[in-house]
Amino acid sequence: MPGQHSITPVEALQDGLAHIPNGISDLLLNEIRWQDELYSRDGERRCDIPPNASEWLSELFEFGSDGVLRQAEETVADNQLIESRNETAGIDALAWYVPFHSGHSRWGIHIPIVGVAYLARHAFGHLPDPRVRWVLALDALHAHEFNHFTVEYFVALWEVLHGEAIWRSSTERLRHKKLGYILAEERLANAYMIRKVRRGGAYHALAGKTDGLRAFTSGQPRGYKEGKNRTSDTKFYPLLEEVLRSRIRTASAYSHLRHDRIELRSLVNGLPELPIGQCPVYLHSQWYGHRSVADALWFIANIPQELIVESPTFTKMHSRLPAQVQVQWARTKQKLAIDTRIPGLDFKKWPPGGAGAYSCRVNNNHRAHLHLTNGSGRWTADEIGTHADLGHG
Repeated sequence: MPGQHSITPVEALQDGLAHIPNGISDLLLNEIRWQDELYSRDGERRCDIPPNASEWLSELFEFGSDGVLRQAEETVADNQLIESRNETAGIDALAWYVPFHSGHSRWGIHIPIVGVAYLARHAFGHLPDPRVRWVLALDALHAHEFNHFTVEYFVALWEVLHGEAIWRSSTERLRHKKLGYILAEERLANAYMIRKVRRGGAYHALAGKTDGLRAFTSGQPRGYKEGKNRTSDTKFYPLLEEVLRSRIRTASAYSHLRHDRIELRSLVNGLPELPIGQCPVYLHSQWYGHRSVADALWFIANIPQELIVESPTFTKMHSRLPAQVQVQWARTKQKLAIDTRIPGLDFKKWPPGGAGAYSCRVNNNHRAHLHLTNGSGRWTADEIGTHADLGHG
């Protein structure tokens, strides 16, 4: 299977780079400062992303109704900060890659939920199923940033084999003086992204899934927008060679070993595909100044009373409770309609109840269990009773 072969672990390359003068450099750390300012580490989670993004999403997001995803897309639809960043930073405004050459403890791919929601709406909004849109958006963001990892991996392997640090010097040399990024590498990353979404991953047989993605890249800045024209094999692989060669062309070992006569991607088994587990992925659920998307996906912000339906079992249990507790349940529903984070509600997931199950406190001795009815946006109140009766101990 492509991308599942064995390669030298990144940790081994980092160890080798540490023994080369200027092998580890904090050159790029200032460039990720804006992300660190916007995204809270409290909402950051390192993830092991499987080959199928839909499995990853199913694990990370507690999918309720499709309306929750649509709501998240609407929330970021016209966000001015994201749009302004997209105009200057392309896809990297929605996700970013921290190189391991930087020595950063959180090197790897960083994907905020806001970025997934934004791309789902603007690149895949023509597709009717919101879950398909989100899976493809995550696939696309991961692919773009993973291609940056691929290029860095090639350079690091070269450096360790030849004992010559070239990452920092080549970055400074190739970076566009005004735009601040390397045009050819962003062109390659966007081409790889489109190829990956079109040819592999989830929903590989879905017709027209890259149409919106191509249109989206057309509106991005120089370098990024040309990627859509380099997706065929005859154009993608020469571009890959161009990018790799540009990184090492000034290295002393390059001319000495006459690498201009060989195909550079053949030096790394499987390039541009590498085992995805080699590159850490961080998902960000919180974004300063724009928490509503995280609210919708990572916890339920509020539950309108009219959306709560009491099951026969709940009604029977409720009828047996003291009148005071019944009144407190009514007040609990009022609080849930305002904000699930109101102190005292202790609204949280209830794993024993299965997917979509939650628990909330009615009073110091009683709780209620509810679950989100998949696809409808409605909630079912399943049971109510003492903490012990409901299994809370």
